[in-house]
Amino acid sequence: MKSLKINNILLFILLLLFPVDNQLPTFFGFSSLYLYFIIISVYLLLFRLKKVLFILNQPVAKIFILFFIICFITEVFHSEPRFYMYSRTMLMFIASIQVGALFDHKSSYPFIIYALGLSGILISNNIYGSIYSQLNSFSQQGLTIQEVDALRASLDVTELIKENLNRVANYLGLSGVISYFFATESKTKFKKYLFFSISIMSIFFAFMPMSRSAIFIIFATMFFVMFSFKMVKKSIIIFIIVGFILQTFIPSIIIDRFIGTTKLAAEAEVGLDLLDSKDSRFRMYGKVLKHFWEPMPFGVGEGNYWGDWGLNSSFAKGYRIGGTHNTFLQIYFQWGILPLFLFCLFMRKLYLIIMKNISLNNSSYGKIQLSFYLYAFFLLFFTHNIYLKLFSICFGINLGLSNKHNE
Repeated sequence: MKSLKINNILLFILLLLFPVDNQLPTFFGFSSLYLYFIIISVYLLLFRLKKVLFILNQPVAKIFILFFIICFITEVFHSEPRFYMYSRTMLMFIASIQVGALFDHKSSYPFIIYALGLSGILISNNIYGSIYSQLNSFSQQGLTIQEVDALRASLDVTELIKENLNRVANYLGLSGVISYFFATESKTKFKKYLFFSISIMSIFFAFMPMSRSAIFIIFATMFFVMFSFKMVKKSIIIFIIVGFILQTFIPSIIIDRFIGTTKLAAEAEVGLDLLDSKDSRFRMYGKVLKHFWEPMPFGVGEGNYWGDWGLNSSFAKGYRIGGTHNTFLQIYFQWGILPLFLFCLFMRKLYLIIMKNISLNNSSYGKIQLSFYLYAFFLLFFTHNIYLKLFSICFGINLGLSNKHNE
């Protein structure tokens, strides 16, 4: 019983530390989060080693391990091998295993949900005190997307979480989505209204970093979960209320950026060369199409992608090289078809674990389980950084479902 409480407390603290990692002090060159993972590792080694070994022995984990082996072999045989992204992705997977080993079905969910809810409140408060006031000061309307992007780049986030704005939006988005579905299952009015409020607040402030991908991920995840659990009709009134709040209080500059994106999409439809698009994401799609067949079948290698090959490609920005902003494409460009197939197989196995768990246990947390998976799944289409800490949370909790001790 003591072990059960300790693992949930460790999980609660971990989820609180993830978004603020860059604000925490370092010790002897090591981040606070890195040292905390060492503490978790010692705890798991002493008290939950069987759970770690059981997860590692599951087919879904073996697929990811095989993915790492193939990527390593592929990279070694390329000229100028590099293992920066590879090693960071491996650390993400190790963190996922740790999260999964700490996770206990049902008993851990309240700790996870309260941690995400509290995280949403704290990040929202930071945004309200910094970004929100700055956005309201931009009274211009009808701005071009280039002007909006320039204003976005000028935002002062020194007092905010020292993190990429898109990632801040995604932490808020995850908090909002999980809080919403927890509220729908809460038995008491206090919890229901509390977590509905946290959800609306988190989603509202997720708009402030003006991350188009984060907003898409939030609503795509919520729609697919509601569709899977036949909740769409029941949620119409709530969405009307949320829509009214967003339209009334969101600064106009955010609307300008989203409208600007739809205009650029319309331009692309009528045949404008994507490489000449005014939007960076559309230009990225053009670059991917231009070089699509070059990595076939073994990729160009991580070292080459971020080295000479990248500098001589359309991905180069002067002396800098941009990623593909898509995990599947990044895997393909760096390591080729086989690692991409294995990663897709990993995602499918993870999905089957979730759906099997939902059908067998008929758990009230089924919506939350599916939400973690879908949020990570949609995020993969908008980032090439597979090592994001958010994946450790989402993958880890779902890997924990494969543990027989959770039955």
